[in-house]
Amino acid sequence: MTNTLYEALHNPARLQALDETGLLDTLPEESFDRFTRLATKLLPTPVALISLVTPERQFFKSAVGLGEPWASLRETPLSHSFCQYVVERGTPLVISDARKYPLVRDNLAITDLNVIAYVGVPLVSAAGHVLGAFCAISNQPRVWTAEELGTLEDLAAALIAEIQLREALGHLQHQVRRTEALYEVARAITALDNLATALQQVVDSAAAALQADRVTILILDQSAQQITHRAAGGPGASQVVAISYEETVQGLTGWVLRTAQPVLSAQTEPDARESLLVQQRRAATACGAIMVVPLRHRAQVLGTITAINRPKQPVFGSTDLALLTAVANQAGAAIANVQLFAQVQHLAITDSLTSLYNRRGFFLLGEREIERARRLEAPVAVVMLDIDHFKRINDTFGHAAGDQVLQSVAAQCQGIVRQADLLGRLGGEEFAVLLPTTTLATAAEVAERMRALVAERPVVIEEATIPVTISLGVAEARGREADLATLLAQADAALYRAKTEGRNRVLRHITSSALDQGEAQV
Repeated sequence: MTNTLYEALHNPARLQALDETGLLDTLPEESFDRFTRLATKLLPTPVALISLVTPERQFFKSAVGLGEPWASLRETPLSHSFCQYVVERGTPLVISDARKYPLVRDNLAITDLNVIAYVGVPLVSAAGHVLGAFCAISNQPRVWTAEELGTLEDLAAALIAEIQLREALGHLQHQVRRTEALYEVARAITALDNLATALQQVVDSAAAALQADRVTILILDQSAQQITHRAAGGPGASQVVAISYEETVQGLTGWVLRTAQPVLSAQTEPDARESLLVQQRRAATACGAIMVVPLRHRAQVLGTITAINRPKQPVFGSTDLALLTAVANQAGAAIANVQLFAQVQHLAITDSLTSLYNRRGFFLLGEREIERARRLEAPVAVVMLDIDHFKRINDTFGHAAGDQVLQSVAAQCQGIVRQADLLGRLGGEEFAVLLPTTTLATAAEVAERMRALVAERPVVIEEATIPVTISLGVAEARGREADLATLLAQADAALYRAKTEGRNRVLRHITSSALDQGEAQV
């Protein structure tokens, strides 16, 4: 046994954390066997183990597919353990053929337990101690894919959350109602598909469960240095000040983001991990004890959850930190799922080439604007536009150049319309703009600005300069008469007339009250 392995296994803090789980030498439980069964199905693999490693042995809290006598014994000496090296390393251990792997090729698990291929991920306590490993085993050589490793890590994250929650329950039997509240939060947020609602659910219930003055969640985009979402709950939620990203990362939140570790600041005096500015704000906003825990999904830190008490309220302890960490682990996975759902929804309504709304997105959001116009009895206008001689551009310069022309026209039009307007690519070289609370005359002016801008800015590709023009048709409806299909048809008819009359122009649709004049040029 190497010195580093000996030190890792005998670390007093790790052994205390392992003891506090209350899992060693306990009977099998369905809640743990569910994880190992799921691992064997998802990877797939014949054997999956939840192994807790002491200095002398490894104990299997759950063992699916393990042969006898080990399945009945539910433990092995370390001479038969690969999981001890996961504890030593603190990182996943991936082995395709143990007989050829120098670290374990002499390990008796190969001959006695028929362990040939192995993948194990660490089970890490709230305080950062590796308790053991969640591992999958095959009796044949095999290559473990990155996706399979990620699946096992996801299951391990859920498993450690379960372990931490059980540990917290053992410490806080006199606060069962608080713990049940956190459990309800964790269960509820997994069913939510709205991020703002999910975050508010977490902070409200976490504040009640921890009896904290206030609990806040921040979701951050560290590459863009932005706070994308925030929520505050608890009796003192009004005390929470919406500070900038720059100031946020100077405090304990920044420390947690940099280290990916939870922090407990029990004292009321300034904390050296905070900048002077943050220390002053902390004193000004009646902050006492503070806990900050990272919200993580796999290796990514999505943000932080913070619990704060007033100076005269009780300080937080390690059991409080364990509870907050448990709910943070649950929330991190839920938040990642909500973000992924939102991303998929966005992709479903977005044109990949121009980043405008695609046809589906334009009609989906357009119908909402039409309904709003009916309700408010407000005018609404539509502009249809088409790139002139686009087929000629593709035939002459190639489809890659045609794509760049589409992107250029989209960007120029995007720069003219308002944030409230809907701009979409309906297909090919055809675009549409829906302008809420806009009259025909104003919409025609917007269309003319787009036409002029596109005509003034040819697209330059390598050494070629491609002149580009567009033709546009404009239509308007008012109040209860608004209908998206009709508006688009009217604007399209005006667009067709603009193309037949010479292109590079704007024509507007005129209603029957204009004495059958049809479309009129701007």
